[in-house]
Amino acid sequence: MKKHRLLFLALLALMFLSCQDGFSSETIFEGTRSSDHAEDTVDEIGDESDTGTDTDTLETGKDNCPTDPQKTDPGKCGCGIPDDDVDEDGTPDCLDQCPSTPTKVLAGACGCDIPEDDVDKDATPDCVDQCPLDPGKKEPRFCGCGTPDIDTDGDGAWDCQEECPNDPLKTKAGVCGCNKLEDGDEDGAFDCEEGCPNDPNKTKPGVCGCGKVEDGDKDGAFDCKEACPNDPNKTQPGVCGCGIAEADLDLDGSPDCIDDCPSDRNKMAPGQCGCGIADTDSDRDGTANCNDLCPNDAGKVAPGQCGCGIADTDSDSDKTADCKDGCPIDRRKIAPGICGCGISDADSDHDGTANCDDGCPSDPDKLNPGACGCGVSDADSDRDGTLDCHDGCDWDPLKTSPGVCGCRVPETCGTTTGVSTSKPSYTPNESIIVNFWGLPGNLKDWVGLYKVGAADKDYLVYTYSNGQKMGAMTFSKRNAGKYEARMFLNDGYTRVATVSFVVK
Repeated sequence: MKKHRLLFLALLALMFLSCQDGFSSETIFEGTRSSDHAEDTVDEIGDESDTGTDTDTLETGKDNCPTDPQKTDPGKCGCGIPDDDVDEDGTPDCLDQCPSTPTKVLAGACGCDIPEDDVDKDATPDCVDQCPLDPGKKEPRFCGCGTPDIDTDGDGAWDCQEECPNDPLKTKAGVCGCNKLEDGDEDGAFDCEEGCPNDPNKTKPGVCGCGKVEDGDKDGAFDCKEACPNDPNKTQPGVCGCGIAEADLDLDGSPDCIDDCPSDRNKMAPGQCGCGIADTDSDRDGTANCNDLCPNDAGKVAPGQCGCGIADTDSDSDKTADCKDGCPIDRRKIAPGICGCGISDADSDHDGTANCDDGCPSDPDKLNPGACGCGVSDADSDRDGTLDCHDGCDWDPLKTSPGVCGCRVPETCGTTTGVSTSKPSYTPNESIIVNFWGLPGNLKDWVGLYKVGAADKDYLVYTYSNGQKMGAMTFSKRNAGKYEARMFLNDGYTRVATVSFVVK
């Protein structure tokens, strides 16, 4: 192809030089235009009056290639380039990459002088295909043309290079051939030449066959012919089974394997007392003497509360046997106590006297009803000789009934002035009630509570009478101590009455 390109370039150079001084068209195109016919050509083309520079005698206005003496029209190759077709393939040389090869206009993969044949039709031209007759390969690689590079059995060896292409475990046939192990049981003998290819311990079946030991316990009997193949001392199980001796240490006729007392010829099982101890039951109560603390008392296996020979009867079901129960038919008592059997020693009011001896069993302050009855104190709080239960003014020693003016208020309340408390003493949790009488009726007459000895201005709390001349005032509870209630007139400190009381 390079040769044709050089030729093409040489032609272009010559055409260029033909236009320069010292060169003539007759010399350059000697083979196509002879001097013998120059005049004929001029006569045919035009007259000598042509003023063009290409000497083709054609009027310049009619020549499309005025600088090319060989062409009057560009054609396929253009002015200055001849439309030659050396290989006569119908394509001008200027457009033909292979101007000397009539069968090709393009060099292709093989070049101008080599055809683009693809015999095996694998889309690779034969000129660059190392295996032109093998559509599956372009180069020989490992197995050569015509043989595929495959590893059918996946063993890492190409089929073309091994004897066993379908055997992943072998690449050579060996002694036993493909797809057969040579020595699978690794006993040193070829599997195809031995009787037990899967038994590493045998090459022949023997008496017991492949995979089975002939005489594993080495007792002289074939394992497949005896019932105890792993017991060198027995070929039959006997009573105790394989691997266990038929010994009878106590010589009682029972092998030790089924004798739970192998050293006690009188027992085969421990029973209640264990091996070596007789299960004698003297009182025949079902409990052997070894476990019976009363072996001669059929009714007891332990002394219990009453001891052997005496029943632990509990007639009243109070969990104390009659032998220990002072009240065997009273389930609430095991001794007569204060009140005797059948009568509870309960002390309902917790006064230390049982109900059976207490005339007021629900009154912890009384054992007898007294003058006032159970639940009511026989006290005389004001010590006036009249019990509180009969005294309408139990805190007023001067009165037994409220009268007109009320308890702890003299019946002269209409003509005298004074204050009193409802009782002489209170607890810290009680409210203080103060009675007053004989006030003039001012809105701000008042009563105050004081610590004993305090000045009149140092009251703890006070309350106005609101114009009442007589009545009662209630004050909140006080802490323990000695106090006074003082009464004053008209919001001033003119004291008109005083009474003392205590909180304790």
